[in-house]
Amino acid sequence: MENDLYIKLLKLIRTRYLESDKLPPEEVLAAELGISRVKLRDVLAVLEVQGYINRKKGVGTLINRCLVNEPVRLDIDAIYEETVREAGFRARTQVRSIQYLEKTPEAIAKILGVDQSESTYAVEKVIYADETPVIFLRDYVLASFYNQTNIDMELLEKSTFAFVERYVPGALESIVVHLDACEANEAVAQALQLRQGEPVLRLDSTCFSIRSESVLCSVEYHNTKILPYCIYKRMNRTRFYTLGTHPQENN
Repeated sequence: MENDLYIKLLKLIRTRYLESDKLPPEEVLAAELGISRVKLRDVLAVLEVQGYINRKKGVGTLINRCLVNEPVRLDIDAIYEETVREAGFRARTQVRSIQYLEKTPEAIAKILGVDQSESTYAVEKVIYADETPVIFLRDYVLASFYNQTNIDMELLEKSTFAFVERYVPGALESIVVHLDACEANEAVAQALQLRQGEPVLRLDSTCFSIRSESVLCSVEYHNTKILPYCIYKRMNRTRFYTLGTHPQENN
């Protein structure tokens, strides 16, 4: 329900209120959405954390128009099908293969910080925007975190991360992502229907437990010609230096 409200309010901001500097008062907006002001504040809090709005006491809820229409963002945790839909396409995912690996490949073992003797499951997927493949990925899950007896293919197709979380509740606490630009090799070019050597964005994502233990990693290749990613950052540290102070001086 809260996710539906989030989508509905973000759509309102992007359409009805985009030419405005700020949203109407809370009582007006809550009545328009048919929800309580308490529920509205919960949704506004999420939108503020994500940078779409800024709430200022005595001013109101300001719309961050420089960001609100950015279609796809790397700094927001989202299932890739949602990301593709945000960019205006129909989305679907194809699971190409699931493999049990008795030994983890050397490069993956290095990313996960485990010995190669550890066994893993490798899940290969392609995400489509309309009929065009835009993301090619391989998820590597340590065998102890993989449901080997009751595989929910619908959930695995949607999100390997969600699949692991259902199998081992609370297993995933944080994610570290490394970015690189690279040329599409033969396998990547074939999966994304590109020419070999075309530039793609590579993401190496590693998920950790609350104890900082590695659980899974994902090696992903993205066609940014179709998915123009952005990253949003607040300028808090810059303001400190502009004022001639350092953040540590204010502790």
